[in-house]
Amino acid sequence: RVHGENIPTPPPTHRTMQGGPSPSGFGLSKRTASPSSTKDQTSPNASAGAESCKNSKAVVQRRTVAWSLLPAVAAAVLILTAVSLTLNDSNDSATVTAAENRALGSVVEEPDAATAEERENRISRRLQTCAVACKAWEICSNGVCVKCPTNCASCSSPTVCTKCDAGYTLTNGACGGTATTTTTKATTTTKATTTTKAATSVATTTAAGGVTPKWGDYTKIPGYVTAGAAGTIRYEAYQKGYLVGSAIVNEKLGDAQYVNFIKSDLNLLVPEKQCKPDDTEANCDQLYTVAKNNGQAVRYHVLLSRSIDPVLKKDGVTAEQKRQWIRDTFAKKVKKYAPYSIAFDVVNEVIADKITTTDPNGWDMREYEFYPSVPDHVDLAFLEAKKNLPANWPGRLCINDYLVESMGGVDAHIRKANALFNYVKDMRRRNIPVDCVGFQTHKSLFKDYTEDIMQGIAKNIARYRDIGVEVQFTEIDWSCGYFDSAGTKFIECDQGGGGWTQAKQQQQADAYKRLVQICRQYENCKVYATWGFWDPQSWYPNDHALLLDYNYGKKLSYYAIRDAFKA
Repeated sequence: RVHGENIPTPPPTHRTMQGGPSPSGFGLSKRTASPSSTKDQTSPNASAGAESCKNSKAVVQRRTVAWSLLPAVAAAVLILTAVSLTLNDSNDSATVTAAENRALGSVVEEPDAATAEERENRISRRLQTCAVACKAWEICSNGVCVKCPTNCASCSSPTVCTKCDAGYTLTNGACGGTATTTTTKATTTTKATTTTKAATSVATTTAAGGVTPKWGDYTKIPGYVTAGAAGTIRYEAYQKGYLVGSAIVNEKLGDAQYVNFIKSDLNLLVPEKQCKPDDTEANCDQLYTVAKNNGQAVRYHVLLSRSIDPVLKKDGVTAEQKRQWIRDTFAKKVKKYAPYSIAFDVVNEVIADKITTTDPNGWDMREYEFYPSVPDHVDLAFLEAKKNLPANWPGRLCINDYLVESMGGVDAHIRKANALFNYVKDMRRRNIPVDCVGFQTHKSLFKDYTEDIMQGIAKNIARYRDIGVEVQFTEIDWSCGYFDSAGTKFIECDQGGGGWTQAKQQQQADAYKRLVQICRQYENCKVYATWGFWDPQSWYPNDHALLLDYNYGKKLSYYAIRDAFKA
């Protein structure tokens, strides 16, 4: 890849996240319950106290006790009872600590607490100690502000709602139903629409400054994007509620033809490298200025990646220094850029290319500067990003990766796709605030445009929808060439790939169109971004992978995308 990522290399030795204690309490691996249990156990302190009380009562009940000794006996009884209660209270504290270490928000039966209500109150008091004030839709749990369940406006634990978003019904601690809302863009009340084929209702809820979509209808957020001129990709995508964009390089912003296409056909800009940790803030600002001047949204790429801050490459950098870098950097950048962004790639390419775990619900992590030295870095990154967002921010916090798009095709790619899904599902189970997955989608017409792979992409989007996660196509390109069987050498279209024939041009147009059609089938897919739009810009060098040819002429692929959104 042009900027040092995605270039196939022999895979390093990857560590499997299986078993062992969870580092720093972030629960990266699946915990197992301890074989010991507090149930049906009698506290030795409680037994001693009870026996003492029994003996004391026997003393005062003896008819031979002189009346002059009663005050002393009564005092002894009180002292023994106080000691017993103190010991029991100490034992209760240990029990609450054990409860905290279970699943977030879970409450189990504890025999040493008098009532269920008392146990709930004790655990609740211990959990409600966060360093910062949690937002209305969050709950303080284990010292961290975590997101309430889906459609909750407030909750009493990470699994129990107490108040629902507008239009939802509270039933047994969960919010269900379909919401309706009045948008600020139109003055009439609009019911949530229903998409076609395997899609459910799109729910929205009113938020300060506009409408916060449950499934990312970002065009309805006032002040973010404008429609553009009729007959363009931008216009047709906007009419259907989609963002269509491209990775942009600052070096070409002085090229009139390059800039004209940005203005006319894109409603979303993606910084190709300008906002990465190893680039400068001034370059990032330049990209955001272009977007604001042209009524376009921005996908921030990327807060944490293998393109790391040079300061972290120095010898002797500790794990805690890396953690502090995440805290400091995210506090600065998220606060600054969130008001103009519809998504952040919080982390990029953290799943190993070669999945070695045999656990069907497991995953392997990529080894790089942050792993395994900071095993909790992904959790920390999402928590810090969430903490620094403005109230009612309508965007998404994403994990972005490649070869994770399809549940079909090559076995190695299926295994990586499953690994990422398992990882994201586990993060959400632990209330880590990931709500978006970025499918990079660097594909080859020669190997990847098959029915098995395309249907696998659709199935993958559907299963993310089922766990409440949005999918965004983030770096699409369809190359005419392909990698060799070893995956190390790229065979260009004109040098062994059969040449850029009319049939290949039509096949590429069909591939781009098919991705639009798949995205439109599912309400949790609302973003369609390519990795550049001009052929020389592609990370597949000289391989006809994008929408405009070398002379900025519109290819069949351009018209295929436009017409697929128009349909």
